Amino acid sequence: SPAPAAPAPLFAKKTAKKTAGGKRKLSVFAVEDEEQGPKKAFVPIEYTAEELAAAAAPASTMAEDDEDDPAAAAAAAAKRAAAVIAKKNQAEKEEKARGSLIESIPTDKKKLFKYDVDWRTYDASNLSESVQRWVSKKVAELLGEEEPSLVEFVVEKVGEHLSAKDMVSELEPVLDDEAEQFVIKLWRMLIYETLKANEKA
Repeated sequence: SPAPAAPAPLFAKKTAKKTAGGKRKLSVFAVEDEEQGPKKAFVPIEYTAEELAAAAAPASTMAEDDEDDPAAAAAAAAKRAAAVIAKKNQAEKEEKARGSLIESIPTDKKKLFKYDVDWRTYDASNLSESVQRWVSKKVAELLGEEEPSLVEFVVEKVGEHLSAKDMVSELEPVLDDEAEQFVIKLWRMLIYETLKANEKA
C-alpha cells in the first residue's frame, strides 16, 4: 500500500531575500514578497461618535435592534455614542489633571531638593510599590542590567524618608556622576505620586 502523505508543516519554510545593499534577508513566507512601490503617506481617518459606537456594538445586536424596533435601535446607538464621548472626555480630563500636577513640581534642583515631601501620604498610600517599579526600570537603564539589591536599597532609603541630598551621597559610590540626575528624577516622581494620591483621597 502507498506510504501515508507527510503532514503539512505548521509554518512555511523561511527563505532568503536580497535587500538593496546585497545582503540576504529572511522572510517567513515560502514565496518571496513582490517588490513594493513607494509607500503613500498615512492619512488618519476621523470617525464620528456614532460610527465609533456602531463599530463597538455586536453586529447581531444591531441587526436585531433595526429589525424589531428602529426607534429603539436609534436610542441604543445614541446611548452608545454618549458613552464613547463621556469616556473620551474623562480621559482628556485626567490627562489635563496629570499635566497640571507635573507642572506644579519644581524642575530646579535647589527647589526640588527643598520640597517638603508628604511622607505621611507616601506611607499611608503604600507608594513604595510604585517607587520600586520606577527604580527597577531606571537602574536597569543606567547599568544595563537589573540590580535587585540596589533597587531594594533605594526603596528602603526612601521609606526611611531620607533627604534628596543624602540620597545622592548614598548613591554616588554606585552611580558616580549619574547619582544626582537619578535622584532628581526620583524626587520628581515621588512628589508626583504623593500629589496624585492626595487628589484621589
